[in-house]
Amino acid sequence: MYFEDCKVEKTADGWTITCEPEGDYGFDSVTITFDGDVNAKSASFETADFIPGDVNGDGDVTVKDVLLMRRYIAGLDDLTDEQIRRGDMNGDGDITSKDVLKARRFIAGLD
Repeated sequence: MYFEDCKVEKTADGWTITCEPEGDYGFDSVTITFDGDVNAKSASFETADFIPGDVNGDGDVTVKDVLLMRRYIAGLDDLTDEQIRRGDMNGDGDITSKDVLKARRFIAGLD
């Protein structure tokens, strides 16, 4: 997992670092708070509004989602921008065979 757009802020009690992941991992940002001695005090995750791989938006990643992804790749079906965002499991901006593989591995419990 890689992070981009990290912000470091000095607070009254220490430091706060907030970063956004590069790609979709089921959360939108990570915030870590340090005390004045740079010991981690807390960490929080802001959750994303979808499950990566859940192309049809039913709340689960299933073979139905994989089928939608494969049909999109083959040019048989169009997907909305939101569906493409949901199916782009590796965060490269589109649905490719790599995303299908990640979804299949997720369904099989391998990832």
